[in-house]
Amino acid sequence: MNYDKSRWRKVVEACKKVMDDPTYSLESPQSEPDDPELEPGTWEYYYRKFVDRQFKYTPEIIWLSHPTIDGRWEGVNAMWRNRTENGFHWMNGSYQLAMEFEMYPSGLMPSDPESGYDFTNAKQGEDRDPRFKATLAFPGAKYDKYTYQPWAGGSDSNNHGWAEAVLTGICLQKYIDPMFSDSDPNNGGRGNCRRNFTRIFALNELLLNFAEAQNELDATPSQAVYDAVNQIRNRVGMPDLPTGLTQDEMRKKIWHERRVELAFEDFRFFDIRRWRIAEEVMNGKYIQGYDVPKPQDGGFYNIVNVKRPLIFQKKDYLFPLGTSEILMNPALQQNPNWPKLSTAAN
Repeated sequence: MNYDKSRWRKVVEACKKVMDDPTYSLESPQSEPDDPELEPGTWEYYYRKFVDRQFKYTPEIIWLSHPTIDGRWEGVNAMWRNRTENGFHWMNGSYQLAMEFEMYPSGLMPSDPESGYDFTNAKQGEDRDPRFKATLAFPGAKYDKYTYQPWAGGSDSNNHGWAEAVLTGICLQKYIDPMFSDSDPNNGGRGNCRRNFTRIFALNELLLNFAEAQNELDATPSQAVYDAVNQIRNRVGMPDLPTGLTQDEMRKKIWHERRVELAFEDFRFFDIRRWRIAEEVMNGKYIQGYDVPKPQDGGFYNIVNVKRPLIFQKKDYLFPLGTSEILMNPALQQNPNWPKLSTAAN
């Protein structure tokens, strides 16, 4: 509420302390292949490293939570059931998010007329940023011996009578371990789940934090900003950012990179509020997805609005103070545009 440019400098200085420490480095999918038959540069090669980093301590991790001693799983696992419970899951990726992943290797956005993008293509994600197939299970996607089939009558359609089971036809893939067999009796009936670390803070986020802060300090993006973002892009085989960007153009590139690299890691909701663009990207807009009640050959590949439009008003940037708090201290002032005695919880 009281902008101070010097705060960006503090962020840069804090980030550089870690960036200059040789203890930390990005996990590279171009080293130590898990499977000698996997070809470097393919999405599978990247995916094995991408997923494995959720289960191993690597130099990329700055702060993590270990699995609990009693064997209970930390972090996410419920949404992993899409493979083992006929599409039942609580994480639906949006079509808007899917469209954020660039084409490979050109780096063009799918919405670019020159990109050659076709949302019904059967190229198995090989023509997209490798993070696409590693993050989202899209209709028809093949993972080892598993194929994601969310359309009506498909193996992952809503077979539970839960209206929330499949909403967009796109499912979370990011934390699913492809090395675990869905039917292996030795994994305790956990399907493709195994105990994982919770990555609270890692170097990829820090590099994007640095890039954003340094860009806000510079009238023109410095090479240090390009280097930080390109490190993340290059490790998955995506091209460097175009040179000669303005500060505003670089800001948009950094926002885009955060949405792709940090998807499903609890950043997006806070980022769009922090950037003050939540009204633009949410209010009155719909989450979009495939027409999941339709069979594969009967209109499933139509893109439709899902449920009700989103609501986000200017007052929502700040939560209201609870009525009980104001009654205890009448000197408290309610946040803007909220009634003084709010119906919000304590």
